[in-house]
Amino acid sequence: MLRARDGRRAWAARLAAGVALAMLLAAGGPAEPGLPDATARGRAQQPTFASLDVFADVGAQDLAGWQAELVLAAGLVVGIEGGDPAAFRDAPRYDPAALHGGRVILAALAQGQEFPSGRVRVARVHVMEQGGDGARWDVRNAVATNVRGERIRVDVQIRRRGDR
Repeated sequence: MLRARDGRRAWAARLAAGVALAMLLAAGGPAEPGLPDATARGRAQQPTFASLDVFADVGAQDLAGWQAELVLAAGLVVGIEGGDPAAFRDAPRYDPAALHGGRVILAALAQGQEFPSGRVRVARVHVMEQGGDGARWDVRNAVATNVRGERIRVDVQIRRRGDR
């Protein structure tokens, strides 16, 4: 009996040592003087999330529809919401498969009978950022239409939520 109990103890000790070694290796090894520990290294690599507001400025014209191509140089689109006025409260249309690439085309037609003018938040885009650089983006091929279906001048801008 004594022998079986000692064998189990030795097996348990080897298991505990193996688990401790595996945890040490998973944590990045022992900390070296002058280097950040594994926890700090892990935090630096974790993604962050940000919201980007999409604004369409059509001046005095009534905005009935818009389309713009959003190109992300760094970051990944993870969600898209509608805008502030009731006419653009629903999320704009887009190809869900495009979320996995660095480019998405957004488009929306105004809902209801009221058409906003001036500078209007027409969408909010949620992005996942890797590293500390933050998301970088560009707007291309922006077009808009008025209530008569005529093309109108539009300036589409994107601002990180919280920036002025």
